[in-house]
Amino acid sequence: MATSNNSPTSIDPSFFYEVAQFAHTGMAGLIYLSIGHIAQRFHFFSWLWFGMLISCGVGLAALKEFWYDEKYETPVTRGSSLKDFTFYILGIYIAAVVLAL
Repeated sequence: MATSNNSPTSIDPSFFYEVAQFAHTGMAGLIYLSIGHIAQRFHFFSWLWFGMLISCGVGLAALKEFWYDEKYETPVTRGSSLKDFTFYILGIYIAAVVLAL
């Protein structure tokens, strides 16, 4: 867990924040890219279904960031829910662009 003191086991908050945002973007993008790639590979891909999946993902990301994190994460590790949500959306957007190419 990140702490604000300067003990040898503490994590620099700015580094922790960068890693967390990279993880939000990367995991959301990887999940959607994997699902889309598998669907394309087996000829089940449809932009309609992918759009519905994106809508569900946006809803789950909002639920996770604005309800779960606010209720269960500590203020030290939580950071900004809006920024975390934005990085989830960025990952989903990157996956959709890659699949469209």
